[in-house]
Amino acid sequence: MSEMRSVLLPHTNLIAAYGIFMASYFVFALGKFPGLKIDRPGAAVIGAVAMVAFRVVQPQQALHFIDFSTLVLLFSMMLIVGNLHLVGFFEWYVEFVLRRLKPSHSARSGMGLVVDFQHLFCGELGAGLGGGRALVAE
Repeated sequence: MSEMRSVLLPHTNLIAAYGIFMASYFVFALGKFPGLKIDRPGAAVIGAVAMVAFRVVQPQQALHFIDFSTLVLLFSMMLIVGNLHLVGFFEWYVEFVLRRLKPSHSARSGMGLVVDFQHLFCGELGAGLGGGRALVAE
């Protein structure tokens, strides 16, 4: 019986790892889990906890897989984008671009510049903090 258990355990862990990985990337691709309020960061945390819970990754190894320099970078960018949003930088930039458009240019190309700038500067962070919604709404 112990031989059968030792043979099935790695296959079970492998199946669990693939299932967790595919479910996490499904949420990453869609942006949120259909029918629930689980977005990308939530899916990442749930996936990490599931990897430890299903013993795909040992709890002692889990901390070694976290890149703390990346977390500090992302947190810093969130602070910068959040403060830029609070002081109205994104709204100012929209007005700046739209004032500079000549009559021969269409408003659509101007909004394309605004959205391109927002994605270049902020990416998902700006959209998550409301920057994208403020740019498109005005």
